[in-house]
Amino acid sequence: MAIAVLFGLVAALCYGTSNFVARISGKSGGVLPTLVWSQILLFFAATVVSFYFRSWPQGSHREYMFASASAVAIVVGTGCLYRAVATGRLTVVVPIMSAYGAVTGLLAMTTGEPPTSLTFAGLTLTVVGAILSAVQSEPKGRGTSSGLSFALGSALLFGFGYWLQGTFVLPAFGPGPTIWLYYLHAAILFTLTAIVIRRPLFTFDGSRQIGALVLTALLSGSGFVATMLALKGGDVAIGSAVSSTSTAVSALLAFLWLKERPGLAGWVGMMSVVVGVIILQIASA
Repeated sequence: MAIAVLFGLVAALCYGTSNFVARISGKSGGVLPTLVWSQILLFFAATVVSFYFRSWPQGSHREYMFASASAVAIVVGTGCLYRAVATGRLTVVVPIMSAYGAVTGLLAMTTGEPPTSLTFAGLTLTVVGAILSAVQSEPKGRGTSSGLSFALGSALLFGFGYWLQGTFVLPAFGPGPTIWLYYLHAAILFTLTAIVIRRPLFTFDGSRQIGALVLTALLSGSGFVATMLALKGGDVAIGSAVSSTSTAVSALLAFLWLKERPGLAGWVGMMSVVVGVIILQIASA
């Protein structure tokens, strides 16, 4: 449990800060270039580590199919998240995105896991929290956006992708190969998307923009690795529950640096999502 809590806290800090820094990088260099170069950097790092430990994926065609499906879902969800944090409000986007725990819980229930009172309580708190966050998310002026639709998309896609990953991929490949497979898919898919829509990728023209890009990659990669290590520690529910507090980290940074001040409904919604996700993870243990 101690290992899961430790790496869960590391994941929460990394993910929460990454969402904040991604807003800066996405606004300055563009969302897609940020995604392309950050995922290429992380794929290169994952490849170096895999070479060093000689840890490569080995599985059946069915297991590779699940790995690809989970990676595609998380990749598209990541695109939605980065778009949301670049154009919307962090105090709206992050709480709603973190509701992916409710999606994972629902999928677990439909695939044979018996629902409990704790499960229903967690789902209710998560959904209510997301609604409260959305209610106070109306933009204050023309040309502004709350990022609500992209946040909802990321929640659905992350929930589905992480459910596939935890149920089929991690048991088959283990943490290291799972990380490498994900970043392989992410680097390819984001690069192909940029090529197809003819989006310029060299839009970073200053050290501040490049620094924000590298920091985004390092933080998101560290959060993903910490999550895998928390899962490997054996206490999946505890590690996932602690990492979900990234919502509070992002909200605090947005409050301090971006002066995004959610109303009472927003604060209650964020806390409701965090508590709901924690209950869901404990209920699934």
